[in-house]
Amino acid sequence: MHRAGICVAAVIAGWSATPASAADTLKLAVGQREIWHGAPAALGERAGIFRKHDLDLELLFTSGSGETMQAVIAGSVDIGIAAGTLGVMGAYAKGAPVRIIGAESTGEDSYWYVRADSPVKSMADMKGRSMAYSTNGSSTHANALAFVELYKVDAKLIATGGFPATFTMVMSGQIDSLDSKPDVYRRFMRAYRETVDWMYASEEAVKIYAEFAKIGIEDARRVREEFDPKEMVIPDRVVGLSDLMPDAVKFKYLSQPLTAKELEELVQIPR
Repeated sequence: MHRAGICVAAVIAGWSATPASAADTLKLAVGQREIWHGAPAALGERAGIFRKHDLDLELLFTSGSGETMQAVIAGSVDIGIAAGTLGVMGAYAKGAPVRIIGAESTGEDSYWYVRADSPVKSMADMKGRSMAYSTNGSSTHANALAFVELYKVDAKLIATGGFPATFTMVMSGQIDSLDSKPDVYRRFMRAYRETVDWMYASEEAVKIYAEFAKIGIEDARRVREEFDPKEMVIPDRVVGLSDLMPDAVKFKYLSQPLTAKELEELVQIPR
């Protein structure tokens, strides 16, 4: 099964048309604070990379991509990061003014776990048991639905929020803002790309991430080197949307597949 993460479309309808005197401010909703592949905006802001591109970021951390999408659609933020791809496609199909402006992660690093003393050893043991995911419409929600379908088990799916609550996707932008402030979004994506390069080349990035995620240095380094390779986080690779379409219809995110023309309109990566 192929899964593609995408940077969710951001809503900018509420922006003032008055030019900023110094740096432009962008409000971001970021799903699940602790994940490495969702952290470029936060780490790049701390490292001063976005400020080099005359951008100030205001970050709102959500419990998952479903909550992130709601903030984007409501116009509370300009850009949503780590929103579930299926949720974004579904919102677009219903007329939400969102566009995919980049990939947040390509591939899948999610996993489910049980206590060491649990009798559950495989999905076959999940009959009648509870299985957690972050929020409705998120990538973990889609994955959980797919697991239940694949293994034909009667598991009870429960939304439990982000990493802290559970113990334990795309970036999007609003269409009006993309049209009225194209230079701001180009600068954001350039700074985002620069941040990703820095994250995989710098030991300082590991230290900043460890402090940000409240984990040890070695754990932070292991996340970067073993779980989230750079190829997964490159924002210009929005792939797999056609492969996701059957799941989007099966799990009722879409009533019918998006056409090639609709996908071309949905994905608009600023260069």
